[in-house]
Amino acid sequence: MTDEREDEIERVSQPPLFDVTGRSNYAPRIGGIGALTPRSSLPVARYWYRRSLEQAQHPKNTIESYLYDLAIFEQVIGPKPIDEVTSRDIAHYLGEANTRSTRKRRLTSVSQLFKWLVVSAKMLDTDPTASFYPDHIPLKTPRPLFETEQRAILDAAAADSSRAVIIVWLLLNLGLSRGELLALRRDHVDFSDRD
Repeated sequence: MTDEREDEIERVSQPPLFDVTGRSNYAPRIGGIGALTPRSSLPVARYWYRRSLEQAQHPKNTIESYLYDLAIFEQVIGPKPIDEVTSRDIAHYLGEANTRSTRKRRLTSVSQLFKWLVVSAKMLDTDPTASFYPDHIPLKTPRPLFETEQRAILDAAAADSSRAVIIVWLLLNLGLSRGELLALRRDHVDFSDRD
């Protein structure tokens, strides 16, 4: 007696969600958004860029921040194929920023998109952001907290959640930066020594 399900299992074929072939041709297999080409609109490029960032497991906040800035970029320069975006468009977009830190963040977001379009997706030959440099923003000197202030912030964190207490404790006692804290993973912690 044979199991009929074995034959059916061998015949099942799950198609991939999208193809990446040839000149980094980003194209959906089944419906949805159009393929990424040099003549694609910014929304199509943003979609495929988002997919690339998600697959590279970038932090969700980074992805959302980049895409927010890129949506503003599209509002500022209007509907335009990605191969028609010029350094003049970039300058106009950056000129709309009210502060140096906003300008720097926007430049980072848009330059990462175009770097991806040139290097990874191979959709463009030139990067319209290449001639722009971020503004230098001096780091703020940290202001140390007194012991009573540290206790107050730990108590406030304890009222919120145990996770918040651990986060605040790590920031206060180990001097971790936000980036270092966000990069921590469960496998970075040695649970074998409880002391």
